[in-house]
Amino acid sequence: MRPAMVRHIDSQGRIIIPKEIRDTMHLRNGDALEIRPFDSGILLNKYTAQVKDPDLEKYLEILYSVIRCSAAICSEEYVIAAKGIGLKEGTSVSAWLAEYLNAQKPVVFEDCFYATESSSIPVDTLIPISTSVSTYSAMALLLFQNGKKRVSDEERLCARIIAALITAKAL
Repeated sequence: MRPAMVRHIDSQGRIIIPKEIRDTMHLRNGDALEIRPFDSGILLNKYTAQVKDPDLEKYLEILYSVIRCSAAICSEEYVIAAKGIGLKEGTSVSAWLAEYLNAQKPVVFEDCFYATESSSIPVDTLIPISTSVSTYSAMALLLFQNGKKRVSDEERLCARIIAALITAKAL
C-alpha cells in the first residue's frame, strides 16, 4: 500500500491536490468540490449540480416497496438517485464501478465491492440500463446487500423489470 501524500496548507487555506488524484477523480481546472467533515478527516467529492429526476426516484421507490432492498441508479460518474441507502445524489462513483458501468454487462458480485469511495454497504448486483437516448453515456441499477444477506434471484428479477421500464421510457 502506498503511503499517504502529504500536502501543506498555505496562508490562504489552499492545498494542491496531487495530479494522480486529480486524474483518478477526473478533476479539471474549474471543477467544483464538495467539502465536508468525515470521521476524523475531510471528505472531498467532485460536485455535480444536477436536477433531480423524479421519474427515476419513483422507479426506485416502487422497487424498494416491493423488495425492501437498498438500490441506486448511477452514471459512470456519479449517483443519480438512491433509495434505502445513505448515498447522496451527485456523489462520485468509484473508478471500479465506472469500469463496470461502461462494460454494460450485468454482474453479481461475489466479493465486497463498493459503489463509492466512502460507501460502507457492498453492492450485490449491477444491472445495466440502456442509455441510447439518455444524457448519460452509461447507467446501471445497483442492488445492495442487506447486512450479510445476499439479494435473491426474485429480487434481481424485479430489478431487471424496473431497469427495462426505465429503458423503455427513455426510448
